[in-house]
Amino acid sequence: MLCDARVLRALLVSLAGAAPLVSQSPPVSFTHTVTFGPSSHVVDFQRHSVRGPRYSILVQQADGSLSTHVAPVVRTYIGTVRGQPGAMASAVWRAAGKIFYHVVFEDGAEWQRTALL
Repeated sequence: MLCDARVLRALLVSLAGAAPLVSQSPPVSFTHTVTFGPSSHVVDFQRHSVRGPRYSILVQQADGSLSTHVAPVVRTYIGTVRGQPGAMASAVWRAAGKIFYHVVFEDGAEWQRTALL
């Protein structure tokens, strides 16, 4: 399975809703060992925005008008799984040093988990 941009975007968009906004600033990149049962793989994650060039946040005011809100820092990541060239990984940096990750392997197997860093 090749790295399909539409699949990666869908994974990141679905994960983005799971991320609470916190003051801790996420790193530009990080490495994490993902584990499922007895198996483990090392994933190198790189920050990756799914926001389009015209992305903005509008907050409705009490009078019904909309005001622009400053978007928080990007917390979504794309990852490569070492030794698994057909695998895709995505993650969301969450509060208190936690990440939610999703790995899809070439054979279709999927791992999802929240982990501490």
